Amino acid sequence: MSRKEVIGFNLSGQHELGMSLILNNPEEVIRRRPVPDKWSMFEHYAHLVRYQNVFLQRVDLILSRKDPVIERYSAETDPEFTEWLQMDREDLTQRLVEDRFGVLIHFQELSPAALKRKGIHPVYGTLSLLDWHEFFLLHEAHHLHAMWKLQMMSRGAGK
Repeated sequence: MSRKEVIGFNLSGQHELGMSLILNNPEEVIRRRPVPDKWSMFEHYAHLVRYQNVFLQRVDLILSRKDPVIERYSAETDPEFTEWLQMDREDLTQRLVEDRFGVLIHFQELSPAALKRKGIHPVYGTLSLLDWHEFFLLHEAHHLHAMWKLQMMSRGAGK
């Protein structure tokens, strides 16, 4: 598989793990913060859904400008993130599915030249759109892993 095919494959289904984790656990489990200053499963999920929305905007920016500087995203400084935390898991899941469809279709339609367009990350430097999509998936995987660990902690795993 080419790198583009691997990214497309993961864009098409990786998010479903988050949906499964959030929809198949009781509300008290997904809202619990085992470590008080760390996010709950729900907060990780809301962040993923919100960040996916932000990511779509970033892709559009890279496609519309030459080598734009893309500021680091921080949920803590995002005024809209608190609104996403107010949604219920069903509404978040609907947004996740709708926006992921947009991310996937948009990605599949990008020409080889478009995938080479650059955006500048303050830490990782100049990234092609292909790199940005890979970064998006790895960021998502990090939060999915955190959600999975919280689920396991709620079951008493490791005791």
